[in-house]
Amino acid sequence: EIRTPLNAIIGLTHLLQVDTPDPGPRERLDKVAAAAHHLLGIINDILDLSKVEAGQLTLESREFDLAELVEQSVALLREKAAAKLLRLRSEVAAGLPVRLVGDPLRLQQVLLNFVGNAIKFSDRGEIVVRARPDDGERGDGPTLRLRIEVADQGIGLSQEQQARLFQSFAQADDST
Repeated sequence: EIRTPLNAIIGLTHLLQVDTPDPGPRERLDKVAAAAHHLLGIINDILDLSKVEAGQLTLESREFDLAELVEQSVALLREKAAAKLLRLRSEVAAGLPVRLVGDPLRLQQVLLNFVGNAIKFSDRGEIVVRARPDDGERGDGPTLRLRIEVADQGIGLSQEQQARLFQSFAQADDST
């Protein structure tokens, strides 16, 4: 299990953070913890990609609060946006059900990826995360077709770059 030693590092770092009142060492421990959490995220993404490619990824089906999920995602990246003098906000349409059923972890992964890219490729303006019913239509029975979009003033993608995005391990601009 590749995550076991990393989880030990995260756990022990947390214990040291709790026990360390001195700001200097504590700041260094904070950096170790942040790096370890980042590495764990990368490892989890790689494992998820492996599952997708092997046809083994199963999506959860559990209740979650969409507005809360969107706001948590925006909050996680707000500081990164502010560092580039970008405004980051969310708009969740009124009238959406408070509770939805789906895979909130995977939805948040996608949302964080899109917003992170919007921040990475934007030099000015604002980034808006919007959630709304898709064309105001409902699916069959209790199913709701949802549209979540991330709008920014970034560099954009040509049609050719957009087509390449859905190829394995492709980026629109490999130089970035």
